[in-house]
Amino acid sequence: MSSYPRRLVLNTAAGAAVGTAVGTAAAPAAAAPGSAGTGTADGSEAAGRGTGDSGGGGWGTVPAPVLVPLGTWFDNDAIDTAEARGGDFDGSGYTFPGEELPSGKTEIADVPFDFPSSAAGAKNSVVALGQRIDLPKGRYFSAHFLVSCGYGSTSGQATVHYADGSTSSASLGGPDWYSGGGAITVPYRYKPDGSKEEHRVSIDAAEFPLDPRREAVALTLPTTNAPQEGRSSLHVFALTLQPGAEGRALALRGARSTTSLLEDSGAQSVEATVINMGTVGITAADGLVVGVEVPGARTVQPVPIPRLDPGEQVRARIGIRSRTGVEPGTRQGGRVVARARGQEAAAAERELTLGVPDYQAHRRLPEHSSGALLVPGRQVRHLHPLGRVLGTRVGTGRQAVRRVVLAAHAGPGQPHVHAPPRGLRRGFRL
Repeated sequence: MSSYPRRLVLNTAAGAAVGTAVGTAAAPAAAAPGSAGTGTADGSEAAGRGTGDSGGGGWGTVPAPVLVPLGTWFDNDAIDTAEARGGDFDGSGYTFPGEELPSGKTEIADVPFDFPSSAAGAKNSVVALGQRIDLPKGRYFSAHFLVSCGYGSTSGQATVHYADGSTSSASLGGPDWYSGGGAITVPYRYKPDGSKEEHRVSIDAAEFPLDPRREAVALTLPTTNAPQEGRSSLHVFALTLQPGAEGRALALRGARSTTSLLEDSGAQSVEATVINMGTVGITAADGLVVGVEVPGARTVQPVPIPRLDPGEQVRARIGIRSRTGVEPGTRQGGRVVARARGQEAAAAERELTLGVPDYQAHRRLPEHSSGALLVPGRQVRHLHPLGRVLGTRVGTGRQAVRRVVLAAHAGPGQPHVHAPPRGLRRGFRL
C-alpha cells in the first residue's frame, strides 16, 4: 500500500468515489503539532475551524499556517515595474509586471503567503539550485509554494530534513510561466526593453507533503538550472507551512460555485476539498456529510464521505437548487459546511453565484424544417432529459417550446440532420 493517502472526487448522494489514488501528504500519527511563534496568518476561512476538543470525540482546531521568510535565499529579480527596471526572470530579460501582482500578505488558493517586493533591484525569487532552506522547527502536514518556470515546466526531488536526522523526499515543480494557467495570472509581461508583451503569464501554487510525526528543520530544493535562454529553471516566490492537528480535525479548501450541473440530478454543482488534517481516521460511523447553506438556494444533493484517513483529501461536488424567484447569476454570501458526529466539523464562507445562466450561442443555431434546433453532435457530450447540455441550458420554459435534434457531422456544404433515438426525442421538449 502506498504511503501517500488518496485524493478522490465525490459527486453523488451515495458518496460513490470517482478517480484514482494520488499522493498528497503523508499520513499523520498521534503527535502534537509544533510551530514557530512568528510569521503566522489566520487562514481560518480556508481551514474551517471545528468545534469541540480533540480528545472527547469532538473536532479539534486546524493550526494557523506558518509563513516562512525567504529573503535570505532570494537570488533572482523576476519582477519589474514601469518605473523599476533591471530584472531578468528567464535569462532573456523578460519579467513579471509588479503592477499586476499581489504585494505582502496575500491569500492564494486558500493558503496565506508573504509575496515578495517588486522594488527596483530587489531580489524576489529563489532559483531552485539545491539550496537548503531552514524551517521553523515544528511538525507540519504540508508545505505550500508559489512557483513558476521559464522556458518550459520543470521539477525535481525536494528533500525535507527532520530533527532526528531522517529525511523524506517528493517531487516539486511548476508550470511554464508563458502557459498563463496558474493561480496568479497577469495579462502581460515586460520585454527586455521595458515595453509590454500582451500575453498572459502566471505563477502557480504547489503543495509538498511532510511527515507530521517528525519535527522538520529544513528543506532542500530541487536542482534545476540557472535562468538561461532555452533552459528550464524553477523559481520559488513564497513558502508557507501548514502544521498538522491532533485528534479529529478537518479543513475545507477551494470552495466555489460552478456553472456545471450534476449529471444524475441536474442540480447546480458547488465544489470544495475536504482534508483530514488530524490524527484520527473518519469512518462511516462519524456520519460525515458536506452541504451548502446559502440564502436563496437549498442543498438537494449533499455529499456523504464514508471514509477519510489521516492525510487524505476528497473533492466534493454538492448539488444545490435555487429557490423560486432567484434569478440565475445572483451572488449571495453562503457557507460550505462539513458536519459529523452531530457537530459542525469545518466550514468555509464564500460568495456563491446561484443558478446556471441560459446558454447564449455566439451565433444563431440552424433550424430543421420541423422547427427543431440543430445542435452539432460534436458540441454535445451529454444531453439531460430536461433538455440541458452538460453544464449549460439550450433553452428555458420562458421560451417557445422547441425540440433539440442532433446534427450529424458532415463535410462543408453538406448539412444533415440526425434524428436522435425515439426516447431522446420525447425528452427534448423545453
